[in-house]
Amino acid sequence: MVRVSARPIQVSILATLIASGLLAVPAPASPMGDVGLPGGASVVAVVRLGIAPLGPLLDPARDRMYVVNADSDSVSVVDTDDYRVLDTIRIGDDLGAGALDERGHRLYVPMSEAGRVAVIDTQANRVLETIRVGTLPEHLVIDTPRHQLFVPNTLSGTVSVVDTRTSTVVATIDLAAAPGVASSDEPPLIGEAPVFDASRGLLYLAGSPVSVLEPGLVWVIDARTHEFVATIPVGKAPMELALDRERGRLFVANTRSDTVSVVDTSANRVVATISVPVYGTMAYDSAAQRLYIPDRNGGLSVVSTRSNTVIDAIPTGKWPEPVVDADAKRLYVATYDGHVAVLDSRTYRQLGTIEFTGWPQAPVLDPDHGRMYVPDWAGLEVYNNLVVVDTRYFDK
Repeated sequence: MVRVSARPIQVSILATLIASGLLAVPAPASPMGDVGLPGGASVVAVVRLGIAPLGPLLDPARDRMYVVNADSDSVSVVDTDDYRVLDTIRIGDDLGAGALDERGHRLYVPMSEAGRVAVIDTQANRVLETIRVGTLPEHLVIDTPRHQLFVPNTLSGTVSVVDTRTSTVVATIDLAAAPGVASSDEPPLIGEAPVFDASRGLLYLAGSPVSVLEPGLVWVIDARTHEFVATIPVGKAPMELALDRERGRLFVANTRSDTVSVVDTSANRVVATISVPVYGTMAYDSAAQRLYIPDRNGGLSVVSTRSNTVIDAIPTGKWPEPVVDADAKRLYVATYDGHVAVLDSRTYRQLGTIEFTGWPQAPVLDPDHGRMYVPDWAGLEVYNNLVVVDTRYFDK
């Protein structure tokens, strides 16, 4: 099974950094942000998108892809047969990464500033309605079997539960009311990348109930009853989660503790704490039982989850974002330096490098068709591109 870890970077934060001069996005080859790929034999297409494209969402049954353009206030609908933009759906301001319900033919896109979620009919490519939720909704999670959408409201400290058949909020889960949460004048701050165990009907969210300078928690929520199953103390500022369903382990990256908490999901308790620098999105290879964790120095720490120890380090480049294809034994690493490195995940031997003129975001894999899709950011004031890569090229 392919394990993909892809985190959308907050556009508002990036815009502030760029405007202040603290961050410079590599200059594009043209005013519209075209991609030039020297020796790019693996590249099969370049698709023009909007401004600040976030992680592509694939609907393989319909040969469609949906890309939220956060600063163009729109969604691009792409035909994955011939890589044409079929439609552009206008939504509203300040969009976040969406969630796709393939079976229900719906795309849900958070409108962070408005505190709403847009509901899009993917057959008609139009907005049906918007649903009022909490403050700064992000990181949506679909529960297809139970016809639910979970909406973490980052600054409300709540989770809105939406019935996807009626597009109504049927419950609001207040994380501050969970057992073991210390009282505070401010709501809990929810971290990134919640995970959902569909087979057990459990939602896992990490966050800081009081402050990112204090120990954090993982909330475990029953998707059927919307009740708390457990709260699990972890390290400071837990942001990223990775789940190994088969082995009953949850890995929690604590960014201010520089640790990873290993949680036994049957007992809902921490069974190990791994000391390792944590700085960004981690990826998990369940087949090899390895975690890839970005550090602050432009590299990845490799953690064996068999022994819960750091076993290796891979130099990559600035702000690496790793993605694993466990079946193909490949590790793809996008960096701010303007390239995606392709590595053998067993030996870490570099198989190739794809050069970009902008800032490649975390790749999204389509292993059945041998494709990788990489949003390429040339800046926040120009149209950006989606680069389509033939991953079978690196088998040669």
